[in-house]
Amino acid sequence: MSQIITKGFLIARLDHNTFDEIITFINDYGNKFVCLAKGTRKISSKNARNLQIGNYCEFNFFLARDPNKISRLVKVNTIKQIHWPIYRTSFFLLNELVNKLIYPSIKNFNFYKNLLSIVTNPSFDDKKAQLIVLQKFCKLSGIELFVNKCVLCGSNKIKTMNFNLKGLICQNCFKQNNNEFYPLNFNKLVYFLFKEKYDLIDNFNNCFQPLIDQLIIHIKNSLGINVFYQKFFHFYNKK
Repeated sequence: MSQIITKGFLIARLDHNTFDEIITFINDYGNKFVCLAKGTRKISSKNARNLQIGNYCEFNFFLARDPNKISRLVKVNTIKQIHWPIYRTSFFLLNELVNKLIYPSIKNFNFYKNLLSIVTNPSFDDKKAQLIVLQKFCKLSGIELFVNKCVLCGSNKIKTMNFNLKGLICQNCFKQNNNEFYPLNFNKLVYFLFKEKYDLIDNFNNCFQPLIDQLIIHIKNSLGINVFYQKFFHFYNKK
């Protein structure tokens, strides 16, 4: 094993054995590392004080070269700490999604860093934050919805959203592909969200949850990723 020092965000903790944990962090270059953190469930552990999800830290660890072995944390120091506890679904969702990113990229790091401020802000509407996280994840993953005009013929006379076709469709195309129909406010919410006009989506808050549900299905159908963020809470149930 070679010893490495790097900076990044802690994005997951999982209990392991009696006193240990498995931690995951993403560094400034978008590389994800999984490490065994020995003794961090003990009250006397110095490292445990710095291991809060969302903290920006300096990680000192031994990197495992053998794929059958796990890296081992030596020491962690907090550079920037966030306020805990955080009971916001958008925060859990952001951490779950960044954990499910496979290929290293600095875009992954920026995705997390740029959204962390809104998902930890108690004054920012939590469902709105969830929508922004999901939209940004779709963009990052290359499954963004087409909302400029009809995804099939290019007409500007939009009728509704069609997730199977991955975009808005017009009246004529709707007659031929009428498996889905959504109310006007829902379609407007999709449009403003994917145009990243976030200040305008507040007018359609009654459609926030339906769109959240549909985007989760869209991600599963497009990427094969199950986004069940309520099952991800155990990564953060730390004092």
